[in-house]
Amino acid sequence: MSVRIAFVTPEFPTEFTTAGGLSTYLGRMSRTLVSLGHHVEVFTISQEVSEVVEFHGVRVQRVHAPAARWWEQVCALPGMLWPRLRLSRAFAVYREAAVLAAALEQRHQALPFDLVQSSDYRLAGMCIMTRPHRTHVVRCSLTERVIGEVLSNRPGLDSLWSGRRERRWLQSVDFVYAPSRFLADYQQSHHGVSVGVVHPPFFFETPMAERVACRLPERYLFHFGNIGRAKGSDVVANALCLAWREEPDLKMLWAGKLPLHAKFEAVYPELAAERERCTWLGPLEKPELYGVLQKAVAVVAPSRCDNLPNNVLESLACGVPVIGSAGASIDELVTAGINGALVPIDDSTALARAMLQAWRGEPPFDGRPIPPLAEDLEPTCAAENFLEYVRLARSHSGRRQATKETVQAVPA
Repeated sequence: MSVRIAFVTPEFPTEFTTAGGLSTYLGRMSRTLVSLGHHVEVFTISQEVSEVVEFHGVRVQRVHAPAARWWEQVCALPGMLWPRLRLSRAFAVYREAAVLAAALEQRHQALPFDLVQSSDYRLAGMCIMTRPHRTHVVRCSLTERVIGEVLSNRPGLDSLWSGRRERRWLQSVDFVYAPSRFLADYQQSHHGVSVGVVHPPFFFETPMAERVACRLPERYLFHFGNIGRAKGSDVVANALCLAWREEPDLKMLWAGKLPLHAKFEAVYPELAAERERCTWLGPLEKPELYGVLQKAVAVVAPSRCDNLPNNVLESLACGVPVIGSAGASIDELVTAGINGALVPIDDSTALARAMLQAWRGEPPFDGRPIPPLAEDLEPTCAAENFLEYVRLARSHSGRRQATKETVQAVPA
């Protein structure tokens, strides 16, 4: 039976071809659902113009968010002097959520949706109305607040507002789920809501490039994705310097996105100085990224917090073992001694040992075949699991509501 599904999101592959995990997940899930005969539409934020485009059979409505109003600019002035008083992000998040909800409701009037899924990233669905016969599900991503708590960052006004708004919102929707047990447990304990786990679909959206523009070493380790402290990039840098003491010929490539306005040579000067042993490739389009990835000895991904990361899924699917952190959801994909190694979070010494193990070709980095990904990551299986979870959660919610109404109807 065909289902009409709307995805409400701040990012989608039509906007950024090198976007993060949420965009990649939605691109894969929407295409899979369409292939199964469901009607899928996406409402996403555009930095350019508002228009409707097509993406592999998916109707995508690009919505341009309005600019900040004069009173928002005035309220943002204290944040320019004291970052913890910043509110500009909260204003921007609300403007985006409001225009996405308005676009969804206008479309719903013409062709009603059975199911709406929004993301807690940038609170994309917080302004969506509750309607009978339309289920609203929220998929949890790694938000700035989650990362800030893991990294022990002191929250500012932006984060405090987002945290309180997110809690009230998640308690009001039909149900919530996360791709990893790590994030589901975190959100459940912090917001007091039931959070399920549904794994995403995985497939390669584009073919791998046979040739890449850059010159690659014969052998190398690879660290790629969003580069920063949440992904343990600083731990990788420290571990790499330790590993060079024993293996001066060890080569490593880095690729991905740095924080806004950051430059690799400024953030990691000790690595930038080692041009023969460490190469920064910057952001790569998918075909070229996959071309670099498939030739790596191992991928290094010691995240402090993560959400079933795409870089680990892509690495294992390419048959490349992964050195990851024991926790932060990577251990839900990597089994030590089978398809990689696990090291304690924040332990650069242990990471250096694992990198040396990989460079020297010691098991499990000895060229043995990597087992295939779990069956529930297969696209059709993942999409059907998602719809089945929605059906079961809706049924449970209905029984709970009926019980509540019966109890209230019985006189004391």
